[in-house]
Order: sequence, then structure tokens, then C-alpha cells
Amino acid sequence: MDRKSSLLLKEDKWDSAFFNVKIARLHISGKKPDKSLTRRMHDLIELAMRENIAFLVIKLVDPNPAFEEVIRGVNFEECGESVESTLVYPVSSSGDKLGNHKVRFFEAGDMKEVKNIAKDAFRLSYLYKCGFAKRNIIDSYHMQWAENLTKDKNAVVFVVDVCSRVAGFIAMSIDELKRIGVIILVAVKKEYRGLNIGESLVQECIEWGISNAKSIEVKTQKNNKKALSLYEKMGFKVVSTDKVFYKRMI
Repeated sequence: MDRKSSLLLKEDKWDSAFFNVKIARLHISGKKPDKSLTRRMHDLIELAMRENIAFLVIKLVDPNPAFEEVIRGVNFEECGESVESTLVYPVSSSGDKLGNHKVRFFEAGDMKEVKNIAKDAFRLSYLYKCGFAKRNIIDSYHMQWAENLTKDKNAVVFVVDVCSRVAGFIAMSIDELKRIGVIILVAVKKEYRGLNIGESLVQECIEWGISNAKSIEVKTQKNNKKALSLYEKMGFKVVSTDKVFYKRMI
């Protein structure tokens, strides 16, 4: 296999360890697939089989039918579609504040509630569709992800209290060198949804970012129409889309 092909394949060490199966990922982008793409895809599949990869996951950036035809032609299945949006400072604002809840920084005592909220807040995740593990294991994955972010020195986490209980949280990673914030997780407890808590959390990230970031990015599942509408209303602009495909190898 040539060097160009071999560079595409990368094992996800963290996910592989968590799910106890070998998971490899590759990103594909471009306006038009070259004639060698199908051959290289077959080469990648053969390599994955030799290395006992259980799942191959492709992120197709700015998808188009020509690339999708090649990917589906080697028996990958679609499992998700996302929209990436960016908010660039200075932010033009109408003065409207969509959320009016008191937001504060995460504290160590919030961990249990944050993990419980994360447990069932991300049902639109492609992980549930591609079959890495049973639903309860994927729930645990999201709980661990949330916990890791609260301990990450390059992330900021805010929570909202309702009646002295954590009703929602937001986690944003920070690239201090580039001064870019990336909203990673936003979750609201089921019984408190519809109360503009998510809006309050995003608003807090925007206000925090005024003195700490040049821009804020967020990725949203394309079928999460409410979230996409909220981000648009708050000034985020769509910059790219992607589709995720998977192939179970063993």
C-alpha cells in the first residue's frame, strides 16, 4: 500500500481501550474523488483486517454524492451527520438574552449530577447507531467523557442550578495559543428541558469568550433542529458539514 493510503488510517486509542475493541478512523475531504480512491479504500480495509480492527469509521467533510458513492461502494453505512458553526468576535447583538438562569463554574461536588445528566443526554450520537457496544456502555462512555472534561486544564465547564440541583452543564475546550473555544458538550436534565437552560449555558460561554477567545466553534447533529436554530439566533454561522460512516470488520 502506498504512503498516501497509509496516512489515512489512525486507530483511536482511547475509544479502543474504552470499548475493548479496536476502532480506527479516517477523514476524507475534497471536491472530487480521484480515480485511485476506491483502490485505496480496499487497501485500507485489507490493512484493517490484518491489524484486527473491529470498526472503521470515516468522517466525510463537506459530503458530496461522488465521495459517498465510493464509500458506500465498499459497504460502509451512514450513521450520522453534523453541522459545524462558528461565532466570531466581536459579536453583534440585539441585546436580547435568551436564557435568564444563574450560571456558575463547575465545582467538584457537582460531579455526580453532571455524570447523571450526561448519561442519557446524547441519544442522537452516532455511537448508538454504529454498534461499538450496548446502549448502557455507550451511556457510560458519555459519563466518562463529561468527567474527563471537568478535569481537563484546557477546558471550562459551567453549570446551572435549579432548586439547588444541577439542571444542566456545558463544557468548552480552549486552545489558548489560537484563542479558540470549542463547545464540546451541552446537556440539560430531562425534566428541565424547554426552560431555556441550554440558552443560558451557551450565553455564558459567549460572555466568557469575550476576553478569552477570538471565536467559538460548535458541532451539532444535523437532525437537532432546535439546537441549530438556537446557535443561529445567537450569531453562529455554519462553516462546514460532515457525514460519518462505519464498517464493522469482525
